[in-house]
This record gives sequence, structure tokens and C-alpha cells, in this order.
Amino acid sequence: MDEQKANEASSPLVQSFRAPRAAGVAGVVFALFTLFEMTISRMGGAPTEGAGWLANSDQFQLGVIAIALVPFTGIAFLWFIGVIRTRLGDREDRLFSTIFLGSGLLYVMTTFVSAATLGGVARMYPQGTSQPDSTVTLATALSAELIASFGLRMAGVFVISVTTLVSRTKVAPLWLVIVGYVTTLLLLFGSTLNDWLALVFPLWVLIVSVHILIVGFDRPDS
Repeated sequence: MDEQKANEASSPLVQSFRAPRAAGVAGVVFALFTLFEMTISRMGGAPTEGAGWLANSDQFQLGVIAIALVPFTGIAFLWFIGVIRTRLGDREDRLFSTIFLGSGLLYVMTTFVSAATLGGVARMYPQGTSQPDSTVTLATALSAELIASFGLRMAGVFVISVTTLVSRTKVAPLWLVIVGYVTTLLLLFGSTLNDWLALVFPLWVLIVSVHILIVGFDRPDS
């Protein structure tokens, strides 16, 4: 049985899922989808600043598209987490790896709850023409608060834990480590001051993913 598991783990298909390119591709998919969703929301096309988007058919359609992309964004992010953990190998620090995994899962959960809240609002007004009531306004504000005050701060914890891990295992250059710590500060302390600062998280994932695709992300020796 153990030999069978070892053979399955060493199969080309499994290895391709664990390869650095898999993390790079998953990270790029996550980053592009998230940048689209956040940009639409901050330009008034999706419900983060109020419920007026429901009365505009164009904004409503863009909002529905952004909400529909959230599950696929979460899947790509989970894949990104899994491959990164695999590449770090046995030298992964247990403390930071626990924070890394926990904050990543909490970030995904927060985005899912936020998107589900907005999806419920969209179902209440499927044509995007009705004026929302106070309940819809409250749901919209709750969704925005989930992302701004909780989701992005979990993203900041995720970034600092990943940055510390790759710094300790020496699988990333110094400039990428510095970018990670700067991104952490912006997410933890600046995301509620300016909505556009939230874009630094998908941009950071995009930078890391492109670096992995170009340079690689070698698994350190145990």
C-alpha cells in the first residue's frame, strides 16, 4: 500500500500539480480575477460603496460577473497555497506555516461570505432596477466591512507569514522579501484609509507568481 502511494505521488500528473509552474499559474489566475473584482467594485460596478449599483443595469451585470468569479478565485488561491507549502518542504517553520495556512483560509472564507451576501442581494433584485431597502443597504455595508476590516488584514498576515517563510528558507531574493513586508504594512494599516490600497494584495501575488514562472521556486533540501 505504501509503495502504491509512493508511485501515485511520483506520477507525472501529480508532479505537474506540485511543480512551481502550478503555483505560478494559480497565482496569476487568482491575481487577475481579484484585480478585476476589486477594480470593478471601486469604480462603482459592484456593491462595496452602497446599494446604488442595483439601480444601474450595466453596473448590476458587472457586479454579478464579479460575484460569480469569487469561487474560482478562491480555488486558485487554495491551489497557490498548496503548491507553495509543498515547495517549502520539511524546512517549513511550524509556527509561521500554521499562521500562513490559517490566514489564507480565513481570507478565502471572508471573501466567500462577502460574495455570498452580495449574491443574496442580487437575487432579491434580479433585474437591477428596484430601489433597495434598508436591509439590502445593511447587507451591502456588511459585505464591504468584511473585506476591508477583516479580509484584507488576514491577507496582510498571509503576506508577512509567507515572506518570513521564504526568507528563512532562502527560496526568494531580498527584493521580493522587502516587497512582501511593505505590502504587509499597507494591508494591515492602510487598507481602511484608501480603498485602492486593497489592490496591493493581488498585485503582490501576481509579482510572486511571475517570479516563480520565470525564475522558479526550488524546494529547499531538508
